[in-house]
Amino acid sequence: MDYQTRLNSDITKEIDYLASLRKQRMVADLRTELVYGSLERLADMICNTVTDWSLPCPVLPLSSVQQWHKAREIVLADYEDFGHDAWDVARHYMKTELSFGYACYKDDIA
Repeated sequence: MDYQTRLNSDITKEIDYLASLRKQRMVADLRTELVYGSLERLADMICNTVTDWSLPCPVLPLSSVQQWHKAREIVLADYEDFGHDAWDVARHYMKTELSFGYACYKDDIA
């Protein structure tokens, strides 16, 4: 299995895990922490799928964008008490990681 295929499989597993957290019995604070952590891992994995860092808005495969959107739907629908805040944090984290990746690419070729 090549790197990209394994990464896509890992992203799918992380999304499934994110969805499964709502069904598991646990203390609310633990669930919140696990959702935030899952979204951060997911953002990192999706950043690893960038196909072109040469643009200020790095290019992601459509499948990665679709998976990120699916995670958004899960978080906003299943975690009403903290989902919007969790998604805002994850979205900001992803934006920061993509900006950092672009800056690193730009510095490497300068």
